[in-house]
Parts: sequence; structure tokens; C-alpha cells
Amino acid sequence: LWSEARRATVDGDERRAIGGLAGFAAHTGAAALAPRAADDPRWLRELDDPDGDGDATILAQPIIGADGQVHAVITAAREGRRPPFTEVEPALLAAFARFAAPFLDQLSTHVEAQAVLEVADDGLFRREAIEAQALPRYGDVIRVSPSWVSWAYWALVALVVASLVYVSVGTVSTYSAGPAIVRSTTRSEVVARTSGNVTEVLVTSGNAVEPGAVIARLDDTDARGAVERIEREFDAQLRNHLLDPSDLAADGALRTLRLQLDQARGALEDRVIRAESHGVIADVRVRPGQRVEPGNVVSSIVDGSAELSLIALLPGSDRPQLEPGMSLRLELVGYRYSYQTVTIDSVSTDVLGPGEARRVLGVEIAESLPLPPSVVLVRARIPSHDFVVDGERFRYHDGMLARAQVRVREERILYTLIPELRRM
Repeated sequence: LWSEARRATVDGDERRAIGGLAGFAAHTGAAALAPRAADDPRWLRELDDPDGDGDATILAQPIIGADGQVHAVITAAREGRRPPFTEVEPALLAAFARFAAPFLDQLSTHVEAQAVLEVADDGLFRREAIEAQALPRYGDVIRVSPSWVSWAYWALVALVVASLVYVSVGTVSTYSAGPAIVRSTTRSEVVARTSGNVTEVLVTSGNAVEPGAVIARLDDTDARGAVERIEREFDAQLRNHLLDPSDLAADGALRTLRLQLDQARGALEDRVIRAESHGVIADVRVRPGQRVEPGNVVSSIVDGSAELSLIALLPGSDRPQLEPGMSLRLELVGYRYSYQTVTIDSVSTDVLGPGEARRVLGVEIAESLPLPPSVVLVRARIPSHDFVVDGERFRYHDGMLARAQVRVREERILYTLIPELRRM
């Protein structure tokens, strides 16, 4: 359809009737018929039938207004394999053009009036300038963010949701913790019964001993001299008593010397430090020339095949929550993150002070342990003599220090963060 209104646009119209059968009809005001388009020299594919192949029948009918001007051209095309137009089709198309002419007259008048009004209303500034001024000052958002930002946003949302779920259903545990020490159940201490200087040490760590074996000797010069002196006096009084059995004074002196001799021999024996049980020497704590006092530990003896136990000193405030049968996790000092789990065998009934706890553990160990103001003693049996750290197997030894932990309470994380929820 060609129209003079579209021809008047600034950019023009690629289908304006400047050639072809439509151009002929627009310029002459007469209908144009081509039985076979390709055979008619007036035919122009781009204007008459852009989709045709030249075999179609083309009919161009102008629409003429009341002023005699051609306002538009109607082009009809029929494919070549169909029968060509007869006299009926041109007559129908001409009748349609007559009926459409009044509408196009009115449309033409309206277009011309609108153009006059637009020219009259231009004012000081051009319409393009006014439209540009009316545009919004802010355009669309400049999307310069990298693509991973959107993925990071949704990942953050998922993380927040997962955190909320974990806080709602997850639990947190409260532990009772304190120092602990590994002890042998058959450990025995060899102590000095009298004071003196050590003159000889006859054992070393790892030696097997039997009851009565000599561990060390103290300086016995004075004690041995006293025994020899009393023995001489005793022999003299014994001869006098044998010469005169009725002499009561000699008999009384003999009895007194006998008692003194037994005491001197006992004092001499005390200068010899002996093992009181069989086992293996764990350590020797004296050296020749060292002075010892009564009660000082000279050596310790353990049975290498005996069971090991763990003594833990936990805060006394946790005593109501501790019971036999609970699991205790220990971490040996020097072997970080190497945890061993044992079962509590017994829990002391009373809460002890630091001094009493050190007396139970022994002075040689307790002095190195930091103790709280009050402690409760927890004992557990260690089922094995060795432990594994990073794939390597090591052996437990008496006196090894550890850190003990017992889980005494468990509650939801949400209650820990918001304690008031416990009351709801």
C-alpha cells in the first residue's frame, strides 16, 4: 500500500511509489495490470511484489480523492500457478477504491492540519530540544559488577540460613577440666629411714629387683663403730657372767648391753636402703655424697606388667555432676590433639583443698601441678600400656602429666546465646 502521507516523512519510505506498476498508477491515476509481472517492463520487484518470483499476476489500483489527487495505491498479486485476473477482480478492486477514497480524504486533511498545528506550536525551542530536556536525569543502573558477585550473594544467603538452622538445632557442651597424672597401680616408693650421706648407689633405672635387694648405702662409720664397741663390752660382761653366774650386777649389765647391741645393729641396718617389693627400678633420686633425711624418696619401684590408672583433679564445684561410668578424655602433655578416652571408675566423695590433694598425689608430683582452690579426685583405669600419636606407638610411663576433660552438661546453642529462652 503506497500512501502520500508516508511519503512526506523526514526519513522517507522505502515503499514510496516512485517506480513499478504502483508508481505508474500513482503518477497516472489509472489502474495497471500485468498478466505476468516479469514480462511487463514497468514491474519492479521491490515495490510491486517483494516476495514474488516474477510469475505472479499484478494489479495496481489507485485511490483518487475528491480533489483528483492520488492518495494511495492498492497492489494485488496472484501466484503464477493460479488463473490470471479476469474482469471481475479489477472491477471489485476499483469499487473498493471508490469506497475508501472518502476515508483517505479525511485522513489527508487531518494529517495536513496536524502538521500546521505542530509548526504553529514550536515556540522558541525546537521540539527535539524540549523532548531531550524532559528526559529523566538518571538513567538505568550501570551494571559493572563482576558475575561472581551474584553467586557470592546467594552463597552468603545460604550460609546465613544454614547458620540459623545450626544455632536452632545444634548443641554445645560444658566440660569439667583439670590436670591429671598417670600412675602405676603397683608403684612403691623406697624411702630413707634415717639421715645421712649416701656413700654408694647399687642400682640404676630399669634394673629388676627382689624384696631385700640393696638400693643404696648411707655412711655407717659411726653406727658400725658403735656396734663394734658395744660388742666388745658385751663380750667382756659375758665372760664375767660366766665366771660368776650368781653375780646379779654382771647379769643386769649384760642384759643392758644386749639391748644396746640390738639397737646399734638396727641403726646400722637402717643405713642400708633395701627394696621392699619386686619389680623394676623406675628412677633413682639420689647420688653418692648426697645427704638424705628420714622420709626422703630414694627410688621408686614399679611392676611393668601392672595396670595403669589416671588420677584427675577436677574443680570441686563440678562434684555434683560427676559420676562413675562417665567418659573422660585425656590429652597428654607434649602430645597435642592426641586424645585418649577412658571410663571413670571412682569419684571422691569429699571435695579436697590443694594441700590435701598434694598429699594424696605425692610431693614430688603435686608441686608441679597448678591446682584450683578446691578439687575432686577422679580415678580411671587406662586399658592399654601404650598410645598412638600420628601413626607412632608410644608407651605410658608413671608420672606423665595430662589434661583431663569430662562432659558434664549439654544444651542448645540458642539457649547459650539467649539464656532467657530457657524460661519459655
